Amino acid sequence: MPDTLLGKQKRGSAYTQPTSSRGGGCLRGLFFLIFCGLIGAAIWFFGFYGHPERVEQFKALFTGGAGGPAPEKPNVQVGGSVQQSEVTATVADQPTAAPAPAEAALEPEPLSASTGTVTPGAWNHPGFIQAATLFNETLTAYQAALRNPDPQNPALVGLIADAQYAALLFETIRPQAPAGVPILQYANQCYQLVNDLRRARLTEDDKRNLYALAPKKRHPTLAPYPTPAPDPSDTFAPRYMQFGYAWDTLPAPVDRPETAEFVFLLSTIAEATPDTRAQPGLFIHGPLNWLMPAADAIRAIGGKADIQRVPIEGAPFPYGGCFLRAYPAGRYGMPGPGQPPYPTLRLITDSDDQLIAVQLVDENPSPPLQSSPMTFTTTSKIMDFVTGRVLSEKGDTRATHRTLKGAGTLRIDSEAADFTSGPDGKPLYRSILLLPQAFANNLLYHLLGSAN
Repeated sequence: MPDTLLGKQKRGSAYTQPTSSRGGGCLRGLFFLIFCGLIGAAIWFFGFYGHPERVEQFKALFTGGAGGPAPEKPNVQVGGSVQQSEVTATVADQPTAAPAPAEAALEPEPLSASTGTVTPGAWNHPGFIQAATLFNETLTAYQAALRNPDPQNPALVGLIADAQYAALLFETIRPQAPAGVPILQYANQCYQLVNDLRRARLTEDDKRNLYALAPKKRHPTLAPYPTPAPDPSDTFAPRYMQFGYAWDTLPAPVDRPETAEFVFLLSTIAEATPDTRAQPGLFIHGPLNWLMPAADAIRAIGGKADIQRVPIEGAPFPYGGCFLRAYPAGRYGMPGPGQPPYPTLRLITDSDDQLIAVQLVDENPSPPLQSSPMTFTTTSKIMDFVTGRVLSEKGDTRATHRTLKGAGTLRIDSEAADFTSGPDGKPLYRSILLLPQAFANNLLYHLLGSAN
């Protein structure tokens, strides 16, 4: 009887062993498939996601056809008002001329020289009529000054102030403008006129000094101004940031204290290029993504729509191409765990009112310092690169700046402190500037130019 029981146990164990082996094989196969899936997903994300041209090339390997041509930037007439300007963008395939002297490349044709005036009767609003009349008078005076160029002409200073005031009037009444009145375009014309007037005040020595860092020239591959709207039916239609006509030839503000510091910060993590193409869907901060219309960005943070944009005067930013609006930051003022909240959030937009950067600001920060006291230096004089705010000459004030690089974005942390009362320092100002990588490249180009 014991032998019989022993035989049954042996037969049972011999029968169940293959079943256990088959179960382990299925699990190993399942894990292998999951592993292969993860590898495939990683290849897709890092190799093909956001690169439709690579997808087309990959398809061509199996279909035998040639990959689709790279998207070309549209070449349309450059205009500054309802009446199109006669200035046109250079065609990319135009035969290359012999290298001209550096001085010749520094003189783009001013858009304001052939811009049409604004019709005051287009909108029966006293503010619009005043702004249009002031712009027309300033434009006419500038065009007359071009007939006898004189950088020392004292009237140019007053014309710059008039053009800036006309822009302010247009920006103020913009929320009330009817749909048929291109008030944004009129405001941009004012900023362009300011740039052209500032160029008219430059002497030959000024031009040599302000363009000395690297040559600048018009790039025919840039998006025309104004930028045509992308094709809504084309998911991969190119999108562009817009900084105004001939922004890439603006003089380098080498005489400003923030220029050298900003170049030093970006020179190791950015590349000077005028390419303004943007990657749709890149999130800059919270729900705010790159090239989001300003109206959508304002709604996303719960801000008031009637706050007007203000042109940024900071040296790294092309004048008339970058604007800011300030709002209470609320829950979007938290940059990350373990960091203090920032009460103010600034939306930075381009001339087409598309979001291109975000800044968090605290003008009355609480102790302690967020950076080590050893990193603060007296050689840095800048508190805020966006506004160009500098340190006070009173007391022992110092500043520190550091850069962090993320996935398609850059972060610049700035902090200013007063060390008069001790080595620990009293914080005076803090800010975090969040930039898409391509925008940082454009800012570096604005300051340095490029040999290409």
